[in-house]
Amino acid sequence: MNPSVITRWGRRFAGAGTALVTPLDERGGLDSAALKRLVERVVAGGVDYLVCGGTSGEGPFVPSAVRRAMVDRTLEFVAGRLPVVAAVIADSEENAVAQARSLRATDLSGLMVTPPGYYPLSDDELHRFYDAVAHGGEKPIIIYNIPQNARNGISPSLLARLSTDSRFAAIKDSGARDFALHIDLIAAAAHRDDFSVLTGLDRLLLPSLVMGAHGAISPSGNVLPEGCPAIITAFEEGDLDAARRAQDAVAAVLAAVQIGRFPGWWKAGTQAVGIGTARAADLAPHPTDEQAAQIRLRVQAALAAHPFACEAGR
Repeated sequence: MNPSVITRWGRRFAGAGTALVTPLDERGGLDSAALKRLVERVVAGGVDYLVCGGTSGEGPFVPSAVRRAMVDRTLEFVAGRLPVVAAVIADSEENAVAQARSLRATDLSGLMVTPPGYYPLSDDELHRFYDAVAHGGEKPIIIYNIPQNARNGISPSLLARLSTDSRFAAIKDSGARDFALHIDLIAAAAHRDDFSVLTGLDRLLLPSLVMGAHGAISPSGNVLPEGCPAIITAFEEGDLDAARRAQDAVAAVLAAVQIGRFPGWWKAGTQAVGIGTARAADLAPHPTDEQAAQIRLRVQAALAAHPFACEAGR
C-alpha cells in the first residue's frame, strides 16, 4: 500500500519527516531488529513520514544492497501507516536514473533526489537532470538542496521552473544556514498550493514556519521523534510559547549529540536512547567509544532538562 503524500494542509510531504539513520550490525549489514525498534519509536512520536538513505542515513557510503534492504525493511515495518521516501544520491544522471528505476515497483511514496556533484552545473543542466530522474522513477520527487555536500545547489529561479511540474512535490533545503536563500526558495514555489518547502535544519524549523515554510525533514526525530511534530502543531494552533518550548527541546538534543563528526553523532544519539549501536558505514565518521559515552550522558541530560523532551522521551 502506498499512503497518500498529502500529509498536512493539503500539501505533499508537509509536516515532520524524519531522516532515519541506517542501523548497522558489527559486520556492516543492516540491523533489522534495531531498525524495527527505531521505526516503531518514530511512528509513535507522531511524525508525518520517513526518509531512508539520506545524508543522516549515510546514503553515499552505505553499500547498495544495504541501502535497498533499508528501503524494503522500512516499508515492511511501517506497513502502510505512513509514507516512506527513499533518497537518490548519485554523481551522474545515468546512475541517478538507474537508482530511481530500481525503486519503481516498491510502495515508496516518493524519492528525495540530490543534485549530482563534482563538476559545477548550470540551472539548465540541473533541470535536465531532475527531469530525467523524475521520468525514470515515476514517483513524486522531493528536490534536495544541500550545496555544501553536493557542490551544486538549487537556485530560486531553478525551483520556480521545477515547481511548475507536478512531478515535483517539495524541496528540502539544507543550504548551510543561508536563511535568506531559504526565504527566496519559499517565494519561488509560492505559486503552487500543494508544493512544500521544507527545512533540513532542525534548529530553524520554527523560524522557517514563521516565514512560510511547510515543515522539515530532519534527523532529530531519531532521538526525539515528538519534537518537530510538536513545533508544527503548536505553530498551527497559534501557540508560539509551546512552539518555542518544543524548539528549545529539539535544540538541546542537537547540542547534546554534536561530539565528533556528522553523521556519526546521530548513530551515537540513537544508541543513547537504546536503539542499535554507534557502528557507522565504511568511510563514514565513526564515533569513538568515549565520544559515544559522552553523547549518551549529554542526551540523557538534555531529555531531563526540558519538560517536553523528558515527557516525550519516556
